[in-house]
Formats: sequence, structure tokens, C-alpha cells
Amino acid sequence: LKNGGVSQFGAQQNTLTALPATASQQVMCPDGIRKSRQERLDGLADLPIDDRGSELSAALAFSAFAGVCGLANFFGMTDISPYTNIILIGLTVLGAVDNFYDVINFATGVASKDQEVDLSLPEKGSLPLGLGTGQLTGTVFRGLLRLTTVDTERECQCEAAAFYSAYVLGLPCYAFRSNALESAVMVVESMKKDARLDPLLSSVGILKMLIWLLAPVAIESSKHAQLVMSDPRESEGLLERLEDKAALLEKGDMFWTSSVDDKADLLKWAYAEADLLLRENKAAVTEISQRLAGGAATVGDCVAVIEDW
Repeated sequence: LKNGGVSQFGAQQNTLTALPATASQQVMCPDGIRKSRQERLDGLADLPIDDRGSELSAALAFSAFAGVCGLANFFGMTDISPYTNIILIGLTVLGAVDNFYDVINFATGVASKDQEVDLSLPEKGSLPLGLGTGQLTGTVFRGLLRLTTVDTERECQCEAAAFYSAYVLGLPCYAFRSNALESAVMVVESMKKDARLDPLLSSVGILKMLIWLLAPVAIESSKHAQLVMSDPRESEGLLERLEDKAALLEKGDMFWTSSVDDKADLLKWAYAEADLLLRENKAAVTEISQRLAGGAATVGDCVAVIEDW
């Protein structure tokens, strides 16, 4: 620290825009325009919704049914196997049409031009039961995708985002995998009288913790339609865990408990700050993720990227 070798640890704290206390209070936004809290929130992207519990349940139920159909064929249960096969094939075709209708429509359009035959399909909005929009079988499809996705590059991008954000925001722990439990423990530890840490139960401190939790969400959602490696629920989980520990902490410091809107605004604000931090430092985050994907990177290697050693 004395010779300036570690100059980036906590260096980005001053670039954060803290959440104003009231909806009408104005603040200078990153775009250089002074706006009220509500005005900025209105222009921000919503925090991604993650329904992995329902998706996994639906995918496992479908997999179980497919397994039963397969066993019926394997054991030669000719009394029921024709019916189970028809149902399974029907569900598979239904899922394909529901989730890949645009691809099918494009393919038929190309075929129509080649064969000079009108094979155009109706608009997906006009199909019964919302077929073609993914509403009917999308939950099962997303669950199967979640179960079968193995993407090292994607995972390393999330880890790089978490590591980078924690390091440049000066958090005492900059683990590759941020989670609500570890974050809550960190906040509680920082509030002890003998702690050698800056108190994290403050508007800026909580914002930094939420950015650490939401950085993986921000980078994954910027590249993929579905969140697989990151979990936006961890951010709300931190706030809920701190509320459960209110007896050990100063209740007045939990500024987000004033109303449900305050909590939602805080999460949305933190998500925007995490996304902005990663976009403005894309080169460093990309370099860290590439080193992690190589499989031999250490914490020192990642710090070297940030510090430009």
C-alpha cells in the first residue's frame, strides 16, 4: 500500500451514486444530468426475475414422465407403451413449436421461396393458448436448459464480475461466488465494536454489498436471456437476513424497511450501479474471466489484472 502497488482496492467507491433518501430528492446521475430518485429509477432496467424453482420442478416432472415412457418400451409393456409414446411425442412436438416457432416460421419461409409454394404460417399471436410464445411450455424448456447447461466461460464471467466488483469497492472479502449468507455475516461483523472494518450497515455500505451480489447477474443478463449461473434472489436474501438479525443491529440503520417500495428501489438501483461498473471496466473483467477459464489462475493473477502489474 505504501509504495502504491495496491492502488485499485476500493478505488471505485467514490464513483457510486448512492440511493437518495426520498423519491423527490435529486442526485447527479452518471449521464451528467441531475434527476430525482424516481426519475432515474423510471429509466432503469428492472431486476431480472428468476423462477428457477418452478422451472426445475417442471423439468424434473417432464423428465420423470419421459423416463416412465422409456421404461415402458424397455420392458416391453405393449399394453401401455403405444399410448405413452403418443403422449410423449405430442408433448415434444408441442414444446418444439411453442419455443422454436420463430425458427420454424423462418425455415418455412425459406422453403416457400425455394419451392415457390406458399408455406407461410400464421402469426404466433393468433395461435390458440398463446402457442409459439413459450408461455405454454417455456417453464419446462427453461428448466431442462438449466439442468443441462454446462458453460465454463459463462461461469467464469460471473465469477470475474463478483471478484472485480468486491475488490474495487473495497470489500473485506472478494470471493468469486457472492452469496447472501456470507454478505450478511460480513455486515454483522463490521458492526461489532472491536471490528477493524468500516461499518457496512449504511446506505453506501449496503449498496456496495448489493453490487457485489448483483454483479454476476448484471454480466450474465447482458449476454444471455436466461440466468443460470447467477441468482438475483441473493440480493433480497441479504436484506431479509439482516432484518432477521435486527436485534443484533441498529434497527434505524435498516433504511430499506420503511416500505416495500424502498426495498424494491434499492435493489433496482444497486443492479443499475453493478451493470454500470462492469460496463465501464469491461476490459479488466473480460481479462479476469479469460484467466479463470484457463483453469490455472490464482487470486494473485486476478489482482494483477486489476492493478495492472
